[in-house]
Amino acid sequence: MSTQAPAPGFAPDPTIDPVGSPNLIGPKLPIPHLGIAYDKPRPWWFVLGIVLGQLGISIALMGPATVSIQIKASQLASSPAEAASITVFAVAPGALAAVIFNALNGRISDRSTSRFGRRLPWLIIGSLGMLVRLALIALAPGAALMAVGWFLAQAAGNLALASYVASIPDQLSPAQYGRASGLVGIAGNLAVMIATWLASAFGGNMLTLFLVPGLIGMVLVLAFGGFLLESRRRHRLHGAARRGPGHRGARRSDDDAHPRGEVTAGL
Repeated sequence: MSTQAPAPGFAPDPTIDPVGSPNLIGPKLPIPHLGIAYDKPRPWWFVLGIVLGQLGISIALMGPATVSIQIKASQLASSPAEAASITVFAVAPGALAAVIFNALNGRISDRSTSRFGRRLPWLIIGSLGMLVRLALIALAPGAALMAVGWFLAQAAGNLALASYVASIPDQLSPAQYGRASGLVGIAGNLAVMIATWLASAFGGNMLTLFLVPGLIGMVLVLAFGGFLLESRRRHRLHGAARRGPGHRGARRSDDDAHPRGEVTAGL
């Protein structure tokens, strides 16, 4: 993996270390220079996309965590005590997966580049993977498969979540951090209420109970991904208009592609 220096005339991003970063689970790895921070506020529609992304991920993760797994356990158990035991058995591995994969996936996305940006591919992969694993929980005939499904769902969900959280400072100017963080917090709390309402509406069918929150989450995450792509397109058009025709010194934003269009990750 090679580093990329900032374009002439632009200060280097202080968050990028061109030499490498300490890594407790591997060698010191170079981090590609992908751009500099935005110095102008982003439009309202982009902040809306950030809020929708948080809402979608939280609905998909909080629905099973707060209600759906308990309903599934009650269906499998013959007594309330057995249902509680199944719930604990199924939820515990997911909590471990969240701790591990949130940090791990953050490091993966930090070191990834592609023609679609460094965060968007992992947002898509994580949301799709979470939907598939939620279906596994819905169809599980016993507690063991539920635990495996929830572990895998949390791993995939935190892949999307880590990429999403990292994309906020990537994409916003520092002046917008406070307002955006407040809106994201509201979206997270709203997601818990929505997940509870969905559980009450679809509690009679295990597939819809798990898949409807997952589908809503995937659609909203993809909507946020669309905002990322549109923002990058406008940024490039604006940069090209300012530079004029024939100028080769393109400025690269944090979500711009690697020159070779590769996806690389260092662990």
